[in-house]
Amino acid sequence: MGNYLVYIPDESERIKTSQLIPSKVSISDSIWAVQLTDIDICIKAYKKVTASNDVKIYIEADSQAEYKVIKELIEYLQDTGNSNYYLTTIH
Repeated sequence: MGNYLVYIPDESERIKTSQLIPSKVSISDSIWAVQLTDIDICIKAYKKVTASNDVKIYIEADSQAEYKVIKELIEYLQDTGNSNYYLTTIH
């Protein structure tokens, strides 16, 4: 169906990032379910918190993921200026 998840492992970065995004996320969780349109907001907030533009974006798709959903995500990332990412398929 197309579930988009944001993962921020570092607790202090996660807390600061969660305060900058409009989505209702639990700061205690390291993985947040977000809408496609919130992904760019999360990336921008994370860049602000870490004071770095060198953010590595990893896309993991399970083997059952539909190509259309992955393509939409990649196109959205490219449209928002995030053209560097790593794509892996997990089983």
